[in-house]
Amino acid sequence: MYPLLTIGPLRMSMYGVGLLIATYIWWTWTERRVGTLLPGWFLPTVIGSAWLGGRLGVIYFQPIPATDVLQQIITVRVFEYSWWTAVFFAVTVWRIVTYQRQIPFTPTLRLALLPLLVAYGVASAAATIGGTSVGTQTDLPWAIPVYGQLRHPVGMYDALIVWIGALWLLRRERMQYPIGWASIAVYVCSEFVSAGFRLNGIVLAGGLHLVQIIALVTLIVARERVIIQEQNQI
Repeated sequence: MYPLLTIGPLRMSMYGVGLLIATYIWWTWTERRVGTLLPGWFLPTVIGSAWLGGRLGVIYFQPIPATDVLQQIITVRVFEYSWWTAVFFAVTVWRIVTYQRQIPFTPTLRLALLPLLVAYGVASAAATIGGTSVGTQTDLPWAIPVYGQLRHPVGMYDALIVWIGALWLLRRERMQYPIGWASIAVYVCSEFVSAGFRLNGIVLAGGLHLVQIIALVTLIVARERVIIQEQNQI
């Protein structure tokens, strides 16, 4: 919850450390999977664009004074990190570079999905350990103390689901099935489960969170796409 390291404007939390570990896992694993399909500078560029996009997302979506903009950009603090803008920037850079160099976009991006899910699980687990992934109150045996109360370890729920899903994806790859839509299905499954235990979020009638509705619809579409792909492989 508190920074582990502070050097001037640089603050490193447990979640930040987890993000660095997750980034290393994604980078090295993806690099082995893509081989010589992509230039050596490509993945570090994607990582840099994701980081910049995440920081700019914080500045855009939160009311931050102009004097704090530079500090927000250079502060490594994942609790103030926008995943949506990070992914948008990374995929945009991936598309631009592959288009300019006439490298297949979808096949290369697909190779990065399995490492990304595993890395996401690492970051989510670190968020729970660091106290930045806050769940609702519970008295279950695996509850963790956050802000003086026992709460659901939401990040651990995310991590377990995506790691189990990664094993399923690995099996599909070995059977030579596409894993694009399957990867999306794994991710939205984790969102559907964990969103119900998060402290914040938009709650609709019936107690469902807006994120759960979006995840459920996406999961239905992804499931149909996975079934169609399997039928085409037969």
